[in-house]
Amino acid sequence: MKDIGRIHRKLWHIAQDFTVEALAAGDFQQEIEQALAGCGRLRQRVSPLQPMLMMWVTLGMTLFRYDSIPAVLARLLSGLRDRVRGLPLAPMGDDALSHARKRLGVEPLRALFHRTAEFVQPQPSFHGYRTWAIDGLQLTMPDAPRNAAAFGRPGASRGQTA
Repeated sequence: MKDIGRIHRKLWHIAQDFTVEALAAGDFQQEIEQALAGCGRLRQRVSPLQPMLMMWVTLGMTLFRYDSIPAVLARLLSGLRDRVRGLPLAPMGDDALSHARKRLGVEPLRALFHRTAEFVQPQPSFHGYRTWAIDGLQLTMPDAPRNAAAFGRPGASRGQTA
């Protein structure tokens, strides 16, 4: 049990200023810090899962979307294995990660988006146009005659759908 406490203390010290160097180029790390500070979540009680680390885990979830959340944390911490001796592959349980994400909330992520989204200017890449994509969007609406007239109905193998 002493080893777990030692590992948690080391993770707590590392997690306060955690960064992913490859992604923290420019002012991005400061943008994350300011988003957390603006929401009052820059620092919290002594916990290995500090808000800065949880922001990176949440951002990492978009990069490694086929991995579980503990697997994303393990990927992010893989470079620390030589600094934190005995660091297990899953240093935190699923429930601790779930509680840490809930403590973080959506406000810092929303603030980070608003702070950085206006600077996104992709280069034209498709016949001189900028391409944009939205993944996982599903819209539902009532099955009403007025909506069918305005939007139509998609076809199906046996007639029409709702």
